[in-house]
Amino acid sequence: MRSSLFIADIESKVKRILKLTKNINQGNKDGNQKKKSEVVHLVEDFQKQYESLYYLYEDLRGEVKKKVNEGDYENSASSTDSESYYSPDELNSEDGEIGSESPEVPHGDEQERETSDFEDTILKDKLTSTSEVKETIILGSESPFSNFLQSGETLKDLGIQNGESESTKQILLDSSVLLKGRFVEREELLSLIKELEGQVEKWKLESETLSTQRRNLEEQIECKSNEAKELQERNSSLEAKVFELEATFKEKESQFFDVRKKFEENKKFYLSRIEGLEAQANNLQLEIKTSHTQKDELEEQLSCETTKEFSQVEDLMERVDLLREELDCMRSQKARLELELEMRSKETSECLIKIKNLNDNLTNQTLNEQGALEEKEDLQVHVTDLELEVHSLSSQKSDLEEQIMSINHEAYQSKAEKEELDAKNFKLQKVLSDRENEPFTQKRKFKDYQNTVSAQIASLTEQVKILEKKLDALQTEKDGFQLELEALQNEKNRLQIDLEREKSDKEKSTIELNNKVSDQQRIRIELEDVVSKLKDKNKQVQTSFADSKLNFQIAERKVEEMVEELRKQFEDNLRILSQRIRIAEQLHTENRDWYRKKKEMYEQENQDTSHAAKDMLNSLDTVTLKLEECNANFMNRISKASCELKFANDWAMRKNKALVHMREDSDCLLAQLDDKEAEILLFRERLWKSENKVREVEKMMKEKEEAMLGLQEEKREAIRQLCVWIDYHRSRSDYYKKILSEITPPCRRMAS
Repeated sequence: MRSSLFIADIESKVKRILKLTKNINQGNKDGNQKKKSEVVHLVEDFQKQYESLYYLYEDLRGEVKKKVNEGDYENSASSTDSESYYSPDELNSEDGEIGSESPEVPHGDEQERETSDFEDTILKDKLTSTSEVKETIILGSESPFSNFLQSGETLKDLGIQNGESESTKQILLDSSVLLKGRFVEREELLSLIKELEGQVEKWKLESETLSTQRRNLEEQIECKSNEAKELQERNSSLEAKVFELEATFKEKESQFFDVRKKFEENKKFYLSRIEGLEAQANNLQLEIKTSHTQKDELEEQLSCETTKEFSQVEDLMERVDLLREELDCMRSQKARLELELEMRSKETSECLIKIKNLNDNLTNQTLNEQGALEEKEDLQVHVTDLELEVHSLSSQKSDLEEQIMSINHEAYQSKAEKEELDAKNFKLQKVLSDRENEPFTQKRKFKDYQNTVSAQIASLTEQVKILEKKLDALQTEKDGFQLELEALQNEKNRLQIDLEREKSDKEKSTIELNNKVSDQQRIRIELEDVVSKLKDKNKQVQTSFADSKLNFQIAERKVEEMVEELRKQFEDNLRILSQRIRIAEQLHTENRDWYRKKKEMYEQENQDTSHAAKDMLNSLDTVTLKLEECNANFMNRISKASCELKFANDWAMRKNKALVHMREDSDCLLAQLDDKEAEILLFRERLWKSENKVREVEKMMKEKEEAMLGLQEEKREAIRQLCVWIDYHRSRSDYYKKILSEITPPCRRMAS
């Protein structure tokens, strides 16, 4: 029961450690620190239990040694001291050796020896397991784990129940099973410890980062404290200045009270001086009128500049019109080129049709030539027939020579045959003459056909040359278009560069304007301060007019000096303002785009200046109103000019798009021209092929003519031979006639 409770306690602690290690990175930092402290506490408890178990294990070993009385058992027990680090197999082998030596003991003690050996083996197994546990404890003594504590608890149970062997055996078996499970848990705990070490390293890194952050925060706090000190010093200095200013203010108040007294005494004289100041104010109004005239002049200058700008815009519009006309010309040229391409396509189709017709004519000529060849073959057959007839005549001659006597009787028949032969010969001569004339006629026809074909080929070559010339012209036009496009691109780049320069100049001028406007504002603020001071002084003087009788001359001088200074300052400021207004108007004319963007700010500034002018002098209200109206008109003009510039930019964009379309169209035309050139090359190849075919046909015709000439020569030789044979037959017939004439008179004589 005690051991089971101890094991349950250990298992609960192990589960608690596992839960804490799993949930150690979850939650807040305070909770994680509490979990870490709890895990450390549990591990320390395990270490203490392990130490107590180790002491119990040593006591158990001593008791086992005392129980062993025999020497062999003492040796075995001593061997366990040395062999506590060996495996159970080695111990079993040693037990076997002891068992082999046991037969020397008497038989009466064998049973006791066997029982003691059995118990000894159990104890050895237990000791070996505990020795292995000890090794693991020695190797991992720095990190105690729950499996060692549980193995120690089992050893404690063994020491308590050492007397009961059966119960110890069962407990040892259970403890071995538990040890196996605890070894698995040991591995898990090792992995958990590694994870904890990694987490500890992470926490160290986090602590380092936190320390660095803390240092940075401390540095920032120091900087802030230094800044606070500086601010305190500044505040102290400002407070000192405030006290000084209060003291000076009190002094000024005392002086003002004195001046008030003096001024009350000299009030009457000051009223007269006020009238003089009113006269001066009238003079100032006259000066304001002169400023109005100057403003009118500036407006005239602005109108002149606007007219110049309108003239520039008109020039740009004229350029636009010229470019549009150029585009129209380009479009007309494009249409003309398309028409020329269509005409050329039609001409090429006609050329193809002519080539097809020529091919058909060539096929017909070949058929006619084949017919002529067939007729020639028929003539050859007829000549062979004539040769056979000649052979038959030769056979007839031999018959006539053999039958001279029968020829006398058949003279009349021979004459008839001769006449028939003459007729046949005449017919043959006619046929031969006709046959001789037929190749000449065919030759003439072939020559005529060849002439027509050569004329057609010449016309086709001329057409090809014309097409090549047109292609060259189109190429030149293409080059001209490319040059024009390049020129337009260069103009576009130049205009872009000019626009960028104008933008940079405008930016510079705007910066200068801003600086000047800031200066004007500063001067106006100074004037407002001066005016406010004067108003305060006037009020103080009016209040202290009764008290200023004694120091009347001093006050008068001061007033005169102040008036003169104010007048001078006012005149200088007016001059500066007029000059700056002129510069600003010039810059306005140069920087329309920038003023378009800064319109609202400028209007606000004008409003501020108008309010300041109203506060300064009520008489300048009309001037400011007129200036605002002029500015409004000027801004309207600027907006109109900006709209016109936008229109010009849009037109330029459209022109660029049109140029892009023109480029695309020119590229398409060039592609079509390339296609047409490819088609023309194909036609040329076909023409070359047809010319080669014509040449081959001419060669064939020449060969046929040569064959016909050979046939004509053969015919002539045959006719010549026939003539020889006919002459020979004539001579023979004459000879036979003479013989017959010589033979007939004696026959007549005999008859008479």
